[in-house]
Amino acid sequence: MSFNRQYDDECPPYCTCVDCKSDYIRNYNYQSNGSGIFNISLSRKESPITILLASVNILVLLLDLLLNGKIIEIGAKSSYGIINGEFWRLLTPIFLHADIFHLVTNLFGILVFGSIIEKKLGSIKFIAIYVLSGIYGNTFSFYFSPYLGVGSSSSVFGVLASLLTYFYLNKNIFGNIAKEYLISIIAIISISLIFGFISSGIDNAAHLGGILSGLIISILIVPRNNKEIYTYDSFERVFGVNRIIYKLITNIYFKAFLALFFVLIFIMMISYRFNSGY
Repeated sequence: MSFNRQYDDECPPYCTCVDCKSDYIRNYNYQSNGSGIFNISLSRKESPITILLASVNILVLLLDLLLNGKIIEIGAKSSYGIINGEFWRLLTPIFLHADIFHLVTNLFGILVFGSIIEKKLGSIKFIAIYVLSGIYGNTFSFYFSPYLGVGSSSSVFGVLASLLTYFYLNKNIFGNIAKEYLISIIAIISISLIFGFISSGIDNAAHLGGILSGLIISILIVPRNNKEIYTYDSFERVFGVNRIIYKLITNIYFKAFLALFFVLIFIMMISYRFNSGY
């Protein structure tokens, strides 16, 4: 015999989404045996911007293939073009990709991590992190490299950095789930950076710029729901300054300094390249 049961909330029992797992941990001292890092939600209600960004990236690549690379020619990050006043090249590369494989690898990051951060922070904060990290990453690339560059990876790294900040600032809410996410995200970022530095043709400057900007922006805008730091014994042994870091990045004066630092670095890199060229 079978029957259907209606639940008062949107999640059934034993749901493994981040919110439900954290509630279960808090209420029943549950110890998770999996990171849950790939538990994503791709509905138009919860992740409209994630779906839109993925769709735009796909359509732009198809259009570029039909036009034999004309869109990349117009929109790729070109340091010489930017010096000559083509400022849109700091933004447009985050919607451009060199080929299908390049697109697929970045789509994975957009759909998986973008959907999580959009659900947690909302669409407006998510698009702010995505776009500003992309621009900042391309600014780093403009400063350090004269070569052409395309790809949304700087934005994806910014989103990853914002996830890192979110779970770090809200460890009291998520308990050991936060620890699992932190370890998973740090591992993903580290492996990706190592792969980038040992491979050719990878814009590492853009990736580092995306991470830095994602961290700064998320420290400024990510909500902190818990009032005191949640510590893990292993983290305390490895990172003795964990509590100091937490207090520092939640301080209003430090946030003001970060905002000023963020703007000044952007202006200084642009100004230097305009004056010195390559």
